[in-house]
Amino acid sequence: MRDRNRDEAAIVYFSERGKKLAKEIHRAIIEECRVSDIRCQSGELYKLTEDLWREFKYIIFISSTGIAVRAISSQVSSKIEDPAVIVVDEMGKHTISLLSGHYGGANSLTSIIADDLKSDPVITTATDLHDVFAFDSFARINRLSMVNHKIIKNIARHMIDKKENARLDDIMVHTPYRIDGDVPSYVSLCDEPEDCDVLLDSKNHHRGDALCLIPHNMIVGLGCRKDTSYEDIEDAFNIFLKSNDIFPQSVCSIASIDLKKEERGILEFCKNHEIPFYTYGGVELSEIESPSDSDFVRKTTGVGCVCEASALHHASKFKNCRLIARKTVINHITFALCEIDVDLHWN
Repeated sequence: MRDRNRDEAAIVYFSERGKKLAKEIHRAIIEECRVSDIRCQSGELYKLTEDLWREFKYIIFISSTGIAVRAISSQVSSKIEDPAVIVVDEMGKHTISLLSGHYGGANSLTSIIADDLKSDPVITTATDLHDVFAFDSFARINRLSMVNHKIIKNIARHMIDKKENARLDDIMVHTPYRIDGDVPSYVSLCDEPEDCDVLLDSKNHHRGDALCLIPHNMIVGLGCRKDTSYEDIEDAFNIFLKSNDIFPQSVCSIASIDLKKEERGILEFCKNHEIPFYTYGGVELSEIESPSDSDFVRKTTGVGCVCEASALHHASKFKNCRLIARKTVINHITFALCEIDVDLHWN
């Protein structure tokens, strides 16, 4: 797992002229993200870039494109993992979206910087050049995870070809969720997941040939015995999600009773998977009516069903939630699952 902060940008400069331009860029993007201006000293470029790669969502080089390309060449992995990389020349004449234009957000930030500096934005992604909808930009804006992301290039090429040849089919999207706004050109909605090119769902329909876009809208309620190991929780968690055909990426939080707030196995699991862990007092949870209330559990914890009550209580903080998987016991660990509504927008 990378520990990159999703809201931070690093501006790397090399000279006094670059320092002045960095301050201008800093002011231009401060409403978009937290910004750090960093002067790169002689001989530090590659080590500095390696460190920034792990920590920042955006890296902005005030330099030639060649310097930036050499700096990042050994770090580039995939459009899912890589930060957005932007290059601005020292005179501020050109602002170039170099890497992770769509999913990483480089194109969007490039436009903001170029507009402020009155420079020429250089954006070379094909969908932007042909003015067609980009599903990786859509995923970034709506905070969706992607599975089978390599399929994006085939979808984008088909949409570009569709613009030139009306006889080609639209890209078919299946989702159980409402998406506000107008459906983009060359995209249509379909009712069945097996008919789609793009699947937008928390539920895994096992479509290895489709681009899967996954919202973060599942809350797992968890209960376990004292000193349950990380390994046991990991194994049981995977079994639980698989039995319900739920993408692991859709889990946005885990909830339990405050008796478990220092449970080492849960804390280690949540840390390793970067899932927030919330706990609530027995009095709060006792007010939640859950389908699987147990007199024995209530006598022990004060709550009729820890996993269901925890999931329902945490989910109630969001609009429109529903219990979609009742108490499930796997190796003495209990799970329940709540789904919350998501706000999705085409535009």
